[in-house]
Formats: sequence, structure tokens, C-alpha cells
Amino acid sequence: MQKLIDTSTAFYGGGNSPTRRLFTVTTGAYAGRQIVVYAASPSTIKFSYADPPYTSWSTPQTIATNAADYPASAVMDVDGNVYVVFSAQATLDLLFRKLTFAAGVWTVGSEVTIYNGKDNFFPTILKDVFDQLWVCWTCYDSASGYYILRYKQSVTEGTLWGSGPADAGEAITAGSSGCYHQLVYLQPYIYCIYTDAGTKLAYRRIPEGGTSFGNETTLYTGSSLTDGLSVAVSEAGALVGVAFNASGKLWYLEYDTDSWSGLHELATSPATPPLLVFNGTTAYVLYGMSVGTGQTELMYRCKSGVGFAAAVSVCPELSRFKYVLLYDANGTPDFRDLGTAAGNSTAADVYHPTSNKLIQSVGDAIYLGSDEIFAACVMILSTAGDTSGAVTWAYFDGSNWTAFTPQSGGYNLDQLSKKVRLWNDSASAPSNWQKSTVANLNAYWIRITATAAYTTAPIGTQITPLANINYLNH
Repeated sequence: MQKLIDTSTAFYGGGNSPTRRLFTVTTGAYAGRQIVVYAASPSTIKFSYADPPYTSWSTPQTIATNAADYPASAVMDVDGNVYVVFSAQATLDLLFRKLTFAAGVWTVGSEVTIYNGKDNFFPTILKDVFDQLWVCWTCYDSASGYYILRYKQSVTEGTLWGSGPADAGEAITAGSSGCYHQLVYLQPYIYCIYTDAGTKLAYRRIPEGGTSFGNETTLYTGSSLTDGLSVAVSEAGALVGVAFNASGKLWYLEYDTDSWSGLHELATSPATPPLLVFNGTTAYVLYGMSVGTGQTELMYRCKSGVGFAAAVSVCPELSRFKYVLLYDANGTPDFRDLGTAAGNSTAADVYHPTSNKLIQSVGDAIYLGSDEIFAACVMILSTAGDTSGAVTWAYFDGSNWTAFTPQSGGYNLDQLSKKVRLWNDSASAPSNWQKSTVANLNAYWIRITATAAYTTAPIGTQITPLANINYLNH
């Protein structure tokens, strides 16, 4: 099920993969309550929260209105307090705010400047078991033209970082054309795992109570190493996992506090920046694969023994349709399943074999079928229908086909490309939408029926329920 929390106009609405945005209160009367921190616009950071089953989210509340259009990052402590770090809109100073949790409510604290020199981007933040905050970020030095990873600490709940805003903290890298990172804590070390100059994945670590990071250890060398990076620590605190994009593939490495594993290849074609999460000691790597323009299929692979199990779709709503049936009353046969053709981007291959059209005469229909309810469909046509034709959209309510107008407005297959939003999200789909059997196939169906004939009839290239997913976060 998908639930729309808000609509963002920011470039990194949900953050990029190394940042954290979604947290769950783990103890007390509000255990299970989730909070999400996100960029609502290029300058505004907000939060919203919900309780299980997470179908009703609070009215978004503002954290900051002076943020730059770059990813912010956050961390939650054991008491439910949330610490947020972000770049300032006008100056690119590095800023901080604490959201104090009490009686089930988060209260936004005063703004604190972490560092007010140079230009600062892509921060991540964490809190160790000694209640010390750590922040690491990419700092641009205009004099050298290099990007440098820097870090600072706070032992005062974020009211003071280092010796103050003019304190540049300590450098982790020497400077290059670009660097991205993620901080993680695995006792007794803080690890900074990072990409540098697009050619190297490496890490440095600092022990608890230490004063500087140790020497760099290189984990991988290749190409195209940017922010396609996700690092996580297992629930028992015994493993560090790293999923990353490089050299046109998706990879995974794991550290058991003694040694690093071999390199696991998870996808052999370019994937979206991944998200790594642990269920106990089992690593799950979620990632998107592009199947067409603006369409990303969300997949995952999980650790199994010494390797990884085969790729699995996260859910039907984020997969290609199980069935795409075309109906022609005069056809032989009348129903034809074009699900395979509708799921790929081959041009002009979605048509009924009798009419050679996607839909043409009054009564012709397209049936979109899935094992679960869905909220949208992407229609990509090689030939658009002309304005003489018209269709109605309907779902099955258990007894009858019920016509409706998609939330995004009527669409008569008269545009070459259209993202049709059926309803706000799948959580707000009609409660009486039921599975039904069409052509001996049982599914949740959306039926698109021609109510006026086309002179120039549409021909399809691709029909899916997929969204354009750029970054994943948790």
C-alpha cells in the first residue's frame, strides 16, 4: 500500500540514499509512532508522523524555511528526539535543529550554526551511546576547487559544535572533484564510509573517545562512484553492510568487525541508488530498475548463506501489471493478454491482433490487472488516438463495474504519454474495489472502455503502474 504524505517540489524531496529521514519510536507509550523528515519545497523542511498502521499522517509541521535545495539528514535517539542538519539557502552554512520529543509531540528547537565558512553540502548525522552527536559533510573550497569531507562533534545536544561556527572541524579526505559519505556507529568505532573522486570507495574510523580518524582503507576502485551509496549496521550491532553503485553495476560488501567479505554483484545493469536495511543479521538491498521512460520497478535482494537470493519485486503496485488484457468483441480471440508487451518499452507492440489497435470501436476495452490495488498507470503510446474517440474508466465493486474519473482528470488515450493517477494513493482507493474474474483471470481490474469510436485509433508501447523513483530512503 502506498500512502501520500505530502507533495514535494524540492529536488531531493525524500533525501538521497546516504541520508536518514524516517524513524520509529521504539520505547514508551508511543512506541511504533513514525516520523518522517522531508523537504517540502526547495527551501522548506517539514515533518509528519503517524501511528500503526500508518494510513493517517499528521498535518505537516515546519522545521525550517531557509534550507538550500540539497538533502537534509536526521537521526533519532533512544528517547525519540530527532536531530536535523541541513544547508542554509543563501549562505550554504551548515545548520542544525533539534526536535524534542515529549508526551507524543515533537517541538522544533532553535537554529544552531554548525559551520559558517565555505559552501557545505550533503551532511549526515548520528548519535553514539555516549550521547555525543557527530556530523560529517561535503565542504567546497573555492580556493582549490576541491570538495573535502569534514566532521565535527557536539557534546551539548547540538547547542555547540566544536568551538563554534567558525570552527571548520577536521578533514577526512584531502580534496577531490567530489565526495559523498555516510556515518555509522558500530562499537567501539564511528565509521565514515565514502566515495571519492568518483573512482574509490573507502572508509576511515575513529574509536570512542578518540581524537582523530585512522588511516584510509580502500574497499573498491572503479568508476561512477557518487551518492549511490547506502550503509547500515545490523540490529545486533555485529555487521556493517555497504551497498553501492559503481561501474554500471550494483554491489554489496559486508564487515563483521574482523574482516570484509568478498564483493557481491547484485545487478548487472544500472540501478537507482540503493537502500540497505537489516532484518536481524540479514541484509536486504532495495533498488529500482528502469523499465521505460519515467518508470522504475522496485526490487530487492536479500542475503542468503554466503550469497544473495534472486531479485524479487517489492510489491505488485511497484511492479509491472500482471495482466494487460485487450478486448475486441469482433476479435479472434476476443481477449488477448498483452502483459509482456505492455511491460517493456518496445515501440508499437501493444495492440489487439484482430484490429491491430490498442482500442478502436465502441465496446472495445483495456483491462489492467494486478494482485493488489494500485493507484496509477503510465500510458505510453506510439500512436495517439484522435479526439473523435472517448473512453470511460471503471473498477469492479463486487457486483458491478463502477465508472469514475481519474483523480488526475479524464484521459481518452489522445496523448502520446500520460501518467494517469487513478486516486490520491492506494490507501484511498475505493473501499469496495473487489477482485473479479475476467477471461478466467482473477485480479483487481481497472477497465478502460471505448464509448466513442476512434478514427485514428491508439497503438500502445508500454502500460505500467510504475513511478519514477530516483532515491530510496528510510
